[in-house]
Amino acid sequence: MKKFKDFINETKDKAHKKLLQERSDNPIDLKEPFKKTFDQKEVKKMNVIAEINKILKFRDPILEKMTYEIWLTIPQNKEIAELNEYHAQRLYEQDMDRADKVQAAGRASGGGVRKKKVVAAEAVKYYWTPDLMPSCSLWLDADDASSMTISGSNISQWNDKSGNGNHYGQATAAAQPAYSASVQNGRSVVWCDPASQAQFLTRSATTDYVDGNDHWTTFTVHQRYKNHGNSNPHYGNIFSFGYDDNSFGGSDWVVLHERGDHSPADFVLNADGTTYDANVLNGAAGSWQGLTQIMTWRAYSSGTEIRVTGTLGNGTNPAGVKTGLNGTGFSAVNATHVGSGIWASHYFAEIIQYKRGLTDAECATVETYLQNKWDITVATQSVDPVLGSDNSYTP
Repeated sequence: MKKFKDFINETKDKAHKKLLQERSDNPIDLKEPFKKTFDQKEVKKMNVIAEINKILKFRDPILEKMTYEIWLTIPQNKEIAELNEYHAQRLYEQDMDRADKVQAAGRASGGGVRKKKVVAAEAVKYYWTPDLMPSCSLWLDADDASSMTISGSNISQWNDKSGNGNHYGQATAAAQPAYSASVQNGRSVVWCDPASQAQFLTRSATTDYVDGNDHWTTFTVHQRYKNHGNSNPHYGNIFSFGYDDNSFGGSDWVVLHERGDHSPADFVLNADGTTYDANVLNGAAGSWQGLTQIMTWRAYSSGTEIRVTGTLGNGTNPAGVKTGLNGTGFSAVNATHVGSGIWASHYFAEIIQYKRGLTDAECATVETYLQNKWDITVATQSVDPVLGSDNSYTP
């Protein structure tokens, strides 16, 4: 008579073989079901994630420490690596983190050796990150020092974690921002302190910052911590893209900036070089200073708007979306162009760009992720997926 454990394993094996047969009979279709909404690259990414989630249903929890090479000998892990090496690496790191915790619990309760009968298996956790949302073209994360090139405290390059290679750099030492630890919710930030000249990072050409309808969405987590330097103490650029080159050229670009001591203080989205497409007023002069904000800047089917910590601003432009934007032009963090007389005193926690106008629900997901990470409460919480306080979710 079969043991119950053998019966369970046999059932899992049968279900797994059925999944492999289904995948063989029905290969991933790069055109359906989203061919009208996303390009083939995005559809493939979404289908790969769906396939990985299916495979994980047939995998037992991994509770032992092991090398990545040994980890790959487990059939389901090998399948995931064949689908996407990046996601396999992240899953391996999560497995090893969980194994550390389980073994520590075993030592505490069993004298140093993990005992399977004593320590219950932890449920597998999945963590939401911005690149899981389709069309992510830029992800700059200040809390990840491994994504930067740092000399002393100077940052000469801030690397894009979206996988699109939109890295930002600064060769001039005096113009390089600083890496500053434990600033916002115990996490690190990129600190721009223009004591003697502007500090900023640039990219000469970007990849896919807008879609075919000139729609896009940008998220910034930043703070103006003091008045800006040089001749414009009230005016500071936050992020810009779409310039023809590194000079103040062209008219089809986007600049997100803030007038801190202007009366009233406001954030401004400018996408044509002459008029404001959207702005948010904030009462008395200087009232933005010292406040770390989650800002959502969006051009989509309903117009152009700014959201502050998830709340729609009071100066939106429902009729206007600037057309003809250069989604592959010059871009800068904390500036518009080289040689600008605007010396902005900002620190940056995170910058995320999507090459389309996200829906309200999608914006709420990204805002909730940023809320949980940087401890800044937003107005609307994510519902699909529901994110835990550590940004974990159930696929």
